[in-house]
This record gives sequence, structure tokens and C-alpha cells, in this order.
Amino acid sequence: RPFATTVNVHYHDENGTMFRDAVFNETINTYEIEEGFDGETFFMYVLLGAIVVLGAALAVYYYAGSSSKKRAPAQAMEMGTRGDDDIDYDWIPSQNIAVHKAYA
Repeated sequence: RPFATTVNVHYHDENGTMFRDAVFNETINTYEIEEGFDGETFFMYVLLGAIVVLGAALAVYYYAGSSSKKRAPAQAMEMGTRGDDDIDYDWIPSQNIAVHKAYA
């Protein structure tokens, strides 16, 4: 690639008059080596590799997690007592039964 390069010198004399001179004014050609390490391609492959690894990790997490999950059997829901005839009062002390009947 050609680059225009200019080096200017700015100076002034005893009277304060400003001057500018071009000390170097040439075109410089630079050449890029096409062989060897290409950073853009390298990082593209790194990104693609990371995407593949992430996809594989998500697939393992999804498939291994779903097959190893075992559902617990549904527990019976406690419905409580439905009426006074369903209650067993034999184990409750008699003074507590009397207090309960007073408030009911």
C-alpha cells in the first residue's frame, strides 16, 4: 500500500516571521505478507469452536438431565375430617373435649 509521507518544519526568524518547509515529502510503499498467521481467520475459528462446545454442553445438559429425572409419586392430599362422626375422640383427654364443645 502506498502512503504519502510529509515531514514539515515550522520555524520563525528574529523578526517573528513564521516559515514552513517540507523536509521530507515522498511516497512510501508497504507490503503485507500474505502467508503466515492470519488473526482474523484464527479468531473466527476460535469463535466457531466455542459455539460448537456451547451447543454440545447445552445438548448434554438437556438430554442427560431429562433422562435422569425421576418423578416422585403424587402424595395423597390430606382432606381432614368431614364431620364429627369421623373424629376419634378416644385419645383426647375429656377436659379438652369439654372445652372444645363449649366454644363450638
